[in-house]
Amino acid sequence: MSDDATKPEKPKASSRRPASKAAERAATSVVAPLNEPADQPATSEVVEATSVSIVQGGAETVHASSIDIRQGGIARATADDIAIHQGGIAIARGEHVSTEFGGNMLTLAGEARLTQSLASAVIARDATLDQSLVQTVVAGRATFRQPSAVFVLIAGRVDGPVRPVLDWRGGLAAGAVIGLILGVLRRRR
Repeated sequence: MSDDATKPEKPKASSRRPASKAAERAATSVVAPLNEPADQPATSEVVEATSVSIVQGGAETVHASSIDIRQGGIARATADDIAIHQGGIAIARGEHVSTEFGGNMLTLAGEARLTQSLASAVIARDATLDQSLVQTVVAGRATFRQPSAVFVLIAGRVDGPVRPVLDWRGGLAAGAVIGLILGVLRRRR
């Protein structure tokens, strides 16, 4: 009996790109597990599917109708609906982006909802923050539930208890002062 016969076969990760373009377009669901062997290099391919679910894993770029992340991450995600639970996305672009106990660097959405989460920038038509910390919010309507913190807030309408460090007037004044200081320093050279 050989050693190969006694070793169990390792399951192949389903986050890999299908072999052909036709198979790629036909994919309906992709799951990216964390338990891939460490000796395999990370893929830098684009995952395209109707629905993508990542549990304790990650992907570089994902394009789908819906994306669900649980304890995982994506560098760039584009979808109609994106749901993040205890995970993160560097750049999330979608019509509906929901983050719970997670983090985003940049969220571009029609409707963005952050619950006990962190974000660097949220740009949305409608942004709802619930016990979240965000550096910059630019929205048509920003709704704050529970205590949330925002550094820069630019919104057409603001609902809820929030005191940003800088609103649009403060941001404009800070930009003018920084521009003036940089102009003076350049002339000294």
